[in-house]
This record gives sequence, structure tokens and C-alpha cells, in this order.
Amino acid sequence: MIVTATPAEAALVLAAMRTVASANNTLPLSTADVRGIRGAHTTVFGQPGALDVDALPSVSPEELRRAVSRDELRLNVIRMLSAMALNDGVIEDAKLALVGRYAAALDVHQDFVTAIAALLANDIAWAAFDQIRHNVATIPGMPWDPDDPYGPFLPYSGDNADPHLRARYESLQDFPAGSLGRVFYEHYRDNGYAFPGDPLALNETWATPHDSLHVLSGYSTSAQGELLVAAFTGAAKRGNADMMESHVIPTILIYHMGIDINKGLNEGDRERIEADPSWRDNYQGNVHLGLDLAKLWVAWDRGVATTEDLYSGHWDLWSVASEQVTELRVRYGIPPLAAADAAVPDDDVRRSDFERPGLAPPPHVSQVAIDDRPFVDE
Repeated sequence: MIVTATPAEAALVLAAMRTVASANNTLPLSTADVRGIRGAHTTVFGQPGALDVDALPSVSPEELRRAVSRDELRLNVIRMLSAMALNDGVIEDAKLALVGRYAAALDVHQDFVTAIAALLANDIAWAAFDQIRHNVATIPGMPWDPDDPYGPFLPYSGDNADPHLRARYESLQDFPAGSLGRVFYEHYRDNGYAFPGDPLALNETWATPHDSLHVLSGYSTSAQGELLVAAFTGAAKRGNADMMESHVIPTILIYHMGIDINKGLNEGDRERIEADPSWRDNYQGNVHLGLDLAKLWVAWDRGVATTEDLYSGHWDLWSVASEQVTELRVRYGIPPLAAADAAVPDDDVRRSDFERPGLAPPPHVSQVAIDDRPFVDE
């Protein structure tokens, strides 16, 4: 259970989720919508039994305000409604507007709410800039350059290459089988990633904790895996009041909807943003429909349970590299990952889950992997 709520509060929040998903009963629900609401019933609120989603009533923002008074619950409600509004893989103004009305009624004003408003206003450039700003703010030691916010993620080009650092990471191949160091090495090798120090590598300040979180959480690097590790990371990050803006919404936009705000690493991203600052409705998307809300709630729950913040600025890969991944998961309080909650490969995403009767079909799932970081040319 992620949040503490009475059964009456939970019922109203679930009803609000249905209200957003249906744009206040003007749109049919997809299978993915129903699955997400039912997952919230069991995982977020810990409620027993099956949930009849069709029987949930519409709930106005004012009704929800009267029923939900605690600030923490209000914040989590708007987090859930924001994800719900983006679940069907397309921008739908009526859903985004409803989220804004609920947020105003519940007095929730975090920057992710402003980002939802920016999407509604067709200003993806503002949302992209603010989301990378928030992401960098969660990473101690990561430089922030407002004139070139993505530049610090690629620090090893040209004369800044560090072959000694690269060699240190490559030495992880000699660590014991099953150790964090060895599995980290295999993670890089199998995905074709350049090790820190290589001219193509991402900044180790960001990449080493991120990829260690992939290993420790058990989430793959598929589109769905990136979404789930983002929720896990944001929830595990202590004192991060805006996990939606720093981690969750950016990955929904990139790995679900194809709105490619992936820190400017893809060729043409900056040019497209500069040529069309709105960019929301005519982006050149790479849609993967990776969002599975039921799994996202589980990832969020697992992150909350985790006791070690790898982005604390104090966690060090090298101090635990020789230890077994299975032992570290226990030490860090990471709950086991059930097979049904693991990320599926991109090819196994079910586009039909996002179909809604009487509406245009969901976007086609791209067969091209999302190129969100440079790869070693082998």
C-alpha cells in the first residue's frame, strides 16, 4: 500500500481516476484504463476484492476536496490523476484540464501540475526544460547549465575523455558472478552502452546510480522498463516532493507517447524544439506505449519500501561492487519483483489494450528502439 486512506477516501479517488480517464464520461475507457484503476485499488490503497470500474460514479473537484483533507494524500491523488490523464498514449485536452481543476481544488501546486498545464497550452518546450531542471536537482554533484541543460550529461567528449575511468569500469568484468559489479558490467555490455570515461558515455554521476537501479530493481531497459525504473527511482529518492516532474512524467512522455524530450541526445531534438517551441501536436514521435499503470503503481510501491537512496550523493558503487545483487536487494529493503510486474520487451506491448470503442485507434508502436543515449559502435 503506497498511501494511507480510508475506504471512503479510496473509493472517491478511484472514482476521480475514472472521471479523468473518461473525460467526465465523454470518452470510453480502454482496457489499459480499467487495469490502471484496478491496480490502484489493490496496490495504492490496499483494498481487497475485485473493483467494478464501470460502477464508479463521476466525482467533481469540489466533492473530492471536501472528502480528502490531508496534504500528503492530496498530493498523491494529483500524481495518480496526472498519470491517468496520459495513459491512453495521446494528449487529450479534456483530461489535462480536469487534472488542473482537481489540482486547484485540492490546493496542489507542484511544478508537475504546471507542466500538465504547459502541455494543455501546447508549450512542450517549457515542460521539457523544467523536467530536466528537476531531474538534475535530484542528482548531487550533477552540474546545471540553464543555457545548455543537456551538455553536462556528455562530459567526456574530445580532450575530456578519461581512459583510466573507462578501464576501471571495464575491470568490473572480473568481479564475481552475481555481484553488483559484474552484473553492472554485463548490463552495459549487453545494452551496448559506453562506460564512463568513454567519449560516448553519459556522466557517471547520473548514469552509475541509474544503471545500478536497473540492476537492483530488476527492471529492464525496454520502454516499459525505463518507465518503471523511473517510478521506482522517484519514489526511493528521499525528500523529492516532485517525483512526477523529475522522473515519472518525462518518461511517460518519452517512452509511452513518443514526445521525445530525452535530454536532447537524439539527433534533431534541439532543432525541432527551436523551430517549433509548442511541439506538442506535431512532434516526430517514436511511440512505444510503454505505460502500464498497474505495474507503475507496483514500481512506486517498491521504491517507497526501499531504504537506500542511490542518488543521495553518498552511495558508492565501488564500496559494494563485490557484493551479491541478491544480498544487496535484501539489505536495501527492495521487495521481490513478481514476474507479472516485470517490464515486457517493446515487441510484447499490446497496442489493443489502448483501443477505445468509437475513437481513433491508438498510435502504432514503433519498431525503432528509443535512442536515449549514445551506443558503442561495434
